Amino acid sequence: MRYFLSKADTVPDEMDRQKVVVQITQNLSSRVRNAHAFELPSIYIPNMHGAIECKVHNALDHTCEEMEQTISQSVQNNLNNLERDCKLVRDTIDTLLDADKVCRKFNRSAFCYGYALFFASMHIPVLALAILVKHIDFSWVAQLKDVAPEPFEVLEKTTDTLLQKTEGGPGLFTTKQFLIGVFILTTCLYIASRVLGRYKPAYTKREIGNLQQTRAYVMGELLDTKERLYKLYLDQCASELQ
Repeated sequence: MRYFLSKADTVPDEMDRQKVVVQITQNLSSRVRNAHAFELPSIYIPNMHGAIECKVHNALDHTCEEMEQTISQSVQNNLNNLERDCKLVRDTIDTLLDADKVCRKFNRSAFCYGYALFFASMHIPVLALAILVKHIDFSWVAQLKDVAPEPFEVLEKTTDTLLQKTEGGPGLFTTKQFLIGVFILTTCLYIASRVLGRYKPAYTKREIGNLQQTRAYVMGELLDTKERLYKLYLDQCASELQ
């Protein structure tokens, strides 16, 4: 914050002007906390109030130069910040799109593993049902054997290997043990399909399109606007110097 003694030429006597400066300084110092040296330069519009030649130093020109330099520096800083922010937006969007690609790749793998385990969990009960049907020896199963003998032969060997037709007979499991094992295996495969089939959040096609459009707008139109404004600013500075 800057303070100025305006209309300094209305007090022609230097002693009176010093008294005014001291009075203003005392009033301001009790109300304003200033960590730096307090300055109160005098400014006035020349040739006003009949003052043809005023001996008071006029800081108006120097103040106008400082204002122009401050504005010029602010324009440069704002234009540079615009370019920096555009690049920051670009980098942020690129990071988001790269992370989205990783999530989509993970989701494709999760889809494959999840549905593979899900279909496996659905096939095991069907296979178990076929084995149990062969184990029970329904009459209509024997009729189907004449139609497709080879699959039934494989099914018969599998049934003889896994199930015991009598207590203590050949076979790895009893019917009860086999059913419990099928239930446990199906449940585990289903749970595994749900766990491995979890998707990570990813952007929709519309959201990806919006991000890409924003990136193109920022790196295209906004940067072109920045270059145009910077050139206009330099042309103005050059015309002022001439």
